[in-house]
Amino acid sequence: MIKGKLLAEGRTAWVYEYGDDKVLKIFKPSFSQRIAQYEFDKALNSEKTGYDIPKVYEILTYEGQLAIVYQRVFGVDLTDRILEKPVSIFKNSKLVARLHYKMHRFYADKLNSQKTHLIKKINNTVHLDENIKKKVIDYLNALPQDNKLCHGDFHLGNIMLTDDGPIIIDWIDASSGHPLADVARTVIVNSSAKIPTGTPNKLFLTIGRKIFLRIYLKLYFKLSQYSRKELDAWFLPVAAAHLSENIHDEKNYLIKLVNKLLS
Repeated sequence: MIKGKLLAEGRTAWVYEYGDDKVLKIFKPSFSQRIAQYEFDKALNSEKTGYDIPKVYEILTYEGQLAIVYQRVFGVDLTDRILEKPVSIFKNSKLVARLHYKMHRFYADKLNSQKTHLIKKINNTVHLDENIKKKVIDYLNALPQDNKLCHGDFHLGNIMLTDDGPIIIDWIDASSGHPLADVARTVIVNSSAKIPTGTPNKLFLTIGRKIFLRIYLKLYFKLSQYSRKELDAWFLPVAAAHLSENIHDEKNYLIKLVNKLLS
């Protein structure tokens, strides 16, 4: 099968049309076979949990480069939908909470440990000294353990609205772990991401993020019966782990948050 037009390009790969209902993710030459195999295994094991995610078909070599064949998802992501129709933020914030709660009811024993994944990311960051890393890891190890399906990067841009209902994409950071670590990641990503100067609807995006988090958390706590205090316990290790992604505009916010929580 011949690849079609380029749909997207990211840091690690290009994504092309591949037939009528598939996409071909071709990894860039600088990324090793181990990384491609890791993503394929992660997607396959996430699918095996029984949760409704895009199907992964195979890993192959295409024109000399490693590639993964995925189900193509036709739709619009929640970020774009809310920008198109701002009033929809109220119902869509509740949708996000319901989707996240539903996900966290699935067991994911075949996926890697969430704590192991977080510890690796904390150790890999260059923005914290070794003493702070040790304190954060010791703190993390004392937090509750669980084996639920966790996405690892659950935000509006990874939720696609399709004719068949919402579909969550991008499962590269999926793990077996505690739901509240996953919720903490969602809160931190929405709080730390900087909106560039000159962005259309910047004021709405700034206010909208606060509205989203308030509605999303209120309903998630109601459905799950977790408390805000239980959630707060996860912000320290999740913020420290997020630093390993080296997102320049978020670095200062995250370092301040880690230091504040440690003190």
